[in-house]
Amino acid sequence: MNGAVGELLEQRFRELSSTRLGDILGAAPHLRTFSPALERSARERRGAILEELEAHPARQAELAAFLAAATRDFLQREHQYLEIDAVGEGELRALYARFAGEIVGVLSASGPWPPVAEALRARLAEHHDRLRALVVELLARCGAQPESAGAVCAEYSPELQLRVLGVRAQDLRAPLLDLGCGASGALVHHLRQQGHDPVWGLDRSAPEAPGFVRASWFEARLPQLAWRCVLAHQSFSLHFLHAHLRSAERAARFAVRYMEILRSLEPGGRFVYAPGLPFIEAALPASEFEVSVRPVGTSGLRASAVVRRS
Repeated sequence: MNGAVGELLEQRFRELSSTRLGDILGAAPHLRTFSPALERSARERRGAILEELEAHPARQAELAAFLAAATRDFLQREHQYLEIDAVGEGELRALYARFAGEIVGVLSASGPWPPVAEALRARLAEHHDRLRALVVELLARCGAQPESAGAVCAEYSPELQLRVLGVRAQDLRAPLLDLGCGASGALVHHLRQQGHDPVWGLDRSAPEAPGFVRASWFEARLPQLAWRCVLAHQSFSLHFLHAHLRSAERAARFAVRYMEILRSLEPGGRFVYAPGLPFIEAALPASEFEVSVRPVGTSGLRASAVVRRS
């Protein structure tokens, strides 16, 4: 976003840079009001904001889409089990479109600034009540528990990821795919530095850079016989296990994709992942796939490797 609205948003984002998912769920006070500095900026830019938004409904729609996308990305970074589908994205856009319309209505009212500022704070608090309710609903739809939000496994060091998976960089062969590479693509960069080429990363938060695909693992095309090795450190299989324990319908989607991943391996290629998935590994035809399992330390975590025979 640019213009007066973009400047105001940038200031707001800087002020909220340390916000976490728990702040939204807990209705944290700092989300429900404006800082004195931001309120001063809104007062100074009041005319410019109205000129951008009041006379151009398309600009309001653009603002709503921008904020909905930013909120979606924030929520999915904060909670790795949270999946926001097209319906959820539409609900976020509608929520922000309503808020944008309310802000325009307040700013366009004549009169002194103090009552306008008070009305803005009231609309912001109401908006966050609606946002909190929607986030709770989005979590419930996919069986994600608020307390299960935590560290993003893809952001662990590449050395730790490889150690958990039980592989050494020098023993891998390209083409390589990191399934769930995270926002930094750290393991992809590490493997490239070790001389492997090509190495690709796939993640809904993947970097916007060559060799990365920004998509969910259900959306991305996986051509058959494409990979010598697919790695998934506490990403795909962790989500598969989560779905298996909570929803037969969602687990079935993962099972279909799991087989598509195996079909994307070259003969002799392997899919290496943690945690292991004994409930589906036991059903793999031994004539087509060889499964090996290893414990990871004393934690009870297992890592699995499935080799495609032919």
